[in-house]
Amino acid sequence: FSVIQTKCIENYSSKDKEDISNYPRRTIPLPNVPLHVSVNCDCTILAVVLEKDNCPTVVFYDVLSFYKQNVAIIKEIRLSATPGTLISQVGWNPALPGVFTACKKDGSLGVYEIKDNIIDVNEIPPAAEACCFCWSPKGKRIAVGSRNGKITQYKPDLKPVAVINPPPLDASHSLISLQWVASYQFIGIYQSMDAADQTKLIVIDAPKTGENVYINYEDICYSGSTRKSYFYMIFQQHWNILMVASSNSSELGVLGMCEENWLQWILPDTGRAELPLTTNYQDAFPVGTCFDTSPTSPMPWGEDTIPPCPYLVLLSHTGVMCIFDVVNLKQGTPTVCSPPENIVNTSGLSLFTTSQPTVIEVNLGVAADASPMPTKTPTTAAVIVPQQPLPTYKPSTFSFAQQPQTPKVEIAPPSVAVGQSAAAPALPPAPSAFHSQVQPRSEQPLFGEQQSGSSLTFGAAGVTGDVVQLKSTQNPTTGKTSLKDATTVLLEKMIKEECACLDVQIKALLAQGRSGGKIDIGDGEKSQLVKQLQEPLKFIEEIVEVCFAQNAEVHSLQHDLIFSWALYEDTLSRYNSKEDTLLMESQPLDPVAERRQVETKKTLYYIESQLSQASKALDEKWDRFQDYAKRTYRTQQVPTMEAIFQTMVRQNAILQKQTVNAKAIDLLHCEGR
Repeated sequence: FSVIQTKCIENYSSKDKEDISNYPRRTIPLPNVPLHVSVNCDCTILAVVLEKDNCPTVVFYDVLSFYKQNVAIIKEIRLSATPGTLISQVGWNPALPGVFTACKKDGSLGVYEIKDNIIDVNEIPPAAEACCFCWSPKGKRIAVGSRNGKITQYKPDLKPVAVINPPPLDASHSLISLQWVASYQFIGIYQSMDAADQTKLIVIDAPKTGENVYINYEDICYSGSTRKSYFYMIFQQHWNILMVASSNSSELGVLGMCEENWLQWILPDTGRAELPLTTNYQDAFPVGTCFDTSPTSPMPWGEDTIPPCPYLVLLSHTGVMCIFDVVNLKQGTPTVCSPPENIVNTSGLSLFTTSQPTVIEVNLGVAADASPMPTKTPTTAAVIVPQQPLPTYKPSTFSFAQQPQTPKVEIAPPSVAVGQSAAAPALPPAPSAFHSQVQPRSEQPLFGEQQSGSSLTFGAAGVTGDVVQLKSTQNPTTGKTSLKDATTVLLEKMIKEECACLDVQIKALLAQGRSGGKIDIGDGEKSQLVKQLQEPLKFIEEIVEVCFAQNAEVHSLQHDLIFSWALYEDTLSRYNSKEDTLLMESQPLDPVAERRQVETKKTLYYIESQLSQASKALDEKWDRFQDYAKRTYRTQQVPTMEAIFQTMVRQNAILQKQTVNAKAIDLLHCEGR
């Protein structure tokens, strides 16, 4: 493995677009390929797990010795004496720097405490079926996840303390990754035993009293099924942020705490912490993560600078290491970076050279927790800023976006229009949708009642104050007609009266409006108006929720489209290079193959019929044995205590009688002598 100084990373920026391969590092030779790399809580001991003599072995290095001429090995321990045993997870106690933990594939788990030249070992057997583990934030207990989904809490000496039952899911799930968040809260990744590509992130609240609460967030990384599922979780306690990386997803998922609730934050397309495509335009997947809080250089931000920001390190399965600056601009957020201590002995700095090391193929199962060898260092940034509440999610303060002045990935909160840092404007109402919800009112005319003798009604779209007069334009018909002038005069008179009544009502209404009068309405009309107002508001909320869900779906489809396009490009390149053999069209079987197929089917049918008959014969014999056992049990009668007592009394009486007879016989015998 290679050792890199943090200040070497700070010399590069996001403007370095090409792969960075000539960087100062010190190469430490190993007898075999490293499988796991992890550093303890005070960054003084580095644990490297590798295979030695076909058995997993951990080598502890003194971190400070990397600056010296000779690298010091503190101790070397064989984690398992069984050949071929694999290690699924390693880690350190967050409070005790000398306590190392390793979880093995066979279901066992070991805690190794380094004390001077002695190492104390405590282990739980494979019967525990351990799959993953996580120490408590204070390092006083360790939680171990099992294949049946249970979480068992142990003391440091591995004595069980408490057990948390698995969540009530539809099918059986195993716990493959675990994070201890608070005293009574855990976050676990559960994988279905039936379908290996189905994983769920579940927040578990397990209080001392009361029932456990399980909240299912599904897979926030949108993982595929290309590789074996494994999740890397980084919990930043001071910021209440959980970053999750999946071995089947190039994108980093984020959960944030808001008002005692965990929320998934949807990040904009322009600012995600994700691995770049490989040289063959294929997706790159992480095999290790790290959160480095040792940077000391201020970070340029626009025209000014901000305090040092931590690094988020992602290592891909192709050996590319990507580094992101995590910037937090939220008011009142504490600073997590702290400068490292000064190193006295730096005699080995001359060994940090830019010579090209031997390239080693990275295993897909590697899990690195410390900074591994980088081959590409695109520096990006993550920014946290406050945000307004969302319709479906509570306010979030974390997302990834692009900073205009400095080309770095920043973290900005999501909104209704994902990618904006300000609150999104309100959505305009849909007229057709609102029209369908308003109920028509059937009331009397507003400007007066209709006269009983008239068949005319009046309605106005706008009133100007002038009286509307309607005159008949129909002249009396000549010829043979029954209409007379009297009818026309009567009709005109009725129209004039109706217009005059309408004019009076309009003038009264205008006078009332100019004088500031109020129109009184009843309680029933008030409740109806309130109901009509609430229905559009509720409809607006539903529209916003649908838009947010559609936005997430569009993002997922966009990701699938990019992946499909990459597959198309790869297929096209393979076709043009003619390196792959074309698939042959399916052809019918020849007569020999058909006969063999028929014979195989007959043999299969014969075997199945024989197995069925054997099963029936075994069932019949078992039933006979059960009947025999029942009859034998019934014939056995256990005497009662009363019968035993009466028998003892009778036997005692017989014994006394025989004793008397024996004495009498002895007496007669003596007299006869």
